[in-house]
Amino acid sequence: MHDVEILREVGKLHAENLDQSFLSTLGASFLFLMYRAIDECESAVLLVETRELGVVGFVSGAESMSLIYRQMLRHWPQLIRSLLPSLLNPVRVWRILEILLHSRHEANSGGLPSFELLSIAVDPEYRGQGVSERLYEGLINHCKAFRKSAFKIIVGEALLPAHRFYGRMGAGVVGEVCVHGDQRSVIYVQLVN
Repeated sequence: MHDVEILREVGKLHAENLDQSFLSTLGASFLFLMYRAIDECESAVLLVETRELGVVGFVSGAESMSLIYRQMLRHWPQLIRSLLPSLLNPVRVWRILEILLHSRHEANSGGLPSFELLSIAVDPEYRGQGVSERLYEGLINHCKAFRKSAFKIIVGEALLPAHRFYGRMGAGVVGEVCVHGDQRSVIYVQLVN
């Protein structure tokens, strides 16, 4: 388990570097709670790379987002406080509901692996130094240790650097999905040998 300050830094790194994701719009407080839930959940993993000044990168993966959302509810007063500004925005409320509905149907995913790479981010100052590759390999090793034969990755269609990275790491495209209306995402599967 990581300490609270590390989890806050992970949430901040997500907000600043995965800013095209809807979750970033929910704010650093929500992201801190999400990463704390991932860290606490037995069927999830949060791998972090640090330097003297703090977190420089992280990767997270989980068997089920539903379990993570349930874990977040254990800290419901903080969750409500973190979501309050978003709950006053009808568009955000709708997108939150879309995510929750999508996570309820994730178990019926057409033969895809149940374990999923949820997020990976590296501080821009440390890109090109092998951090993302080490984190990704760490997730592969985690899956090997827990006898997972593969994991899936869902990537927004427009995120070209992410597509290049996953292809370079050996993940293969297996399909597409729309989570938010007509916004397409590509589904990759990474085999774990």
